[in-house]
Amino acid sequence: APKERAADAGDLFLRLADEFPALEIAATARFRAGVSYADAGRADDAIAAFLPLERTGGPALAREATSWLARLLEARGRPLEAADRFERLASSEPAEDGKVRLLLRAAVQLLPSRVQVPPHHEEGEGDGSQWSDGANKRLTGPTM
Repeated sequence: APKERAADAGDLFLRLADEFPALEIAATARFRAGVSYADAGRADDAIAAFLPLERTGGPALAREATSWLARLLEARGRPLEAADRFERLASSEPAEDGKVRLLLRAAVQLLPSRVQVPPHHEEGEGDGSQWSDGANKRLTGPTM
């Protein structure tokens, strides 16, 4: 029942954002819709709610939406899109250790084990096959 309530809340927040886009609270409502959908396990709906905020949410809300998107896209098996978000987050991260952690997370998304290798590529030819799943997990560090 809690997931259903979160999904219902997401629907209402999104309805508010869509029906009253000129209101100052519309971007916040859209953000809350994304969080609610993520809590409800509706990742694709959460992604759809967060995407417009990267362009129109204001700097703080846009960064927060990008952070959610990076994790959701990673979880949904969309590594190139996730890597792009982690890289963007790193470029605006003031702390050096945070920047390093985000860049490593972006790089791990680009490993061939995450990204489809083109058919003409020879297996084992610089394809990152030396990376074990354990190494990938150690490099990604703590979850954001």
